Amino acid sequence: MHIGEIDFQVRDEVLVSTRNIRTTRASKKLESNYMGPYYIKRKISPVAFEPQLPKSMKIHPVFHVDLLKPYVRSTDTSRSSPKPPPISVEEQKGWIIKDIIDVRKKGKHYEYLIDWVGFPPESRTWEPRWHLDDDELLKTWHSSHPEKI
Repeated sequence: MHIGEIDFQVRDEVLVSTRNIRTTRASKKLESNYMGPYYIKRKISPVAFEPQLPKSMKIHPVFHVDLLKPYVRSTDTSRSSPKPPPISVEEQKGWIIKDIIDVRKKGKHYEYLIDWVGFPPESRTWEPRWHLDDDELLKTWHSSHPEKI
């Protein structure tokens, strides 16, 4: 490991550099430098990591450590940031799921309590299955919560 390198672990939260990601923003200068936070899903090598990105992003999910930055949550509760707009990547817009908190049956269908990237916990929402396009996240959540459903 070199000086300044960070050794991320699975489930650490990171920000991903937008340096090599094409978005629909008209000017690269106006684009955010980082997006996220995302959880580290897998460590590929000492310098390559796979964050848990939404499938809708349709980009290669492995990043060099230089393109990742540790995410540090603010402890100052007096500061609340405005809700961010949907993220646009390659002509697609949407909000990014940070985590699935719970599931419930509603009629014949299931709804998931979703924690959204960039939103405070009080903004969690119950979403029907067909609103969610991250099949891998759902599969992982159900395998780690077999008692649910």
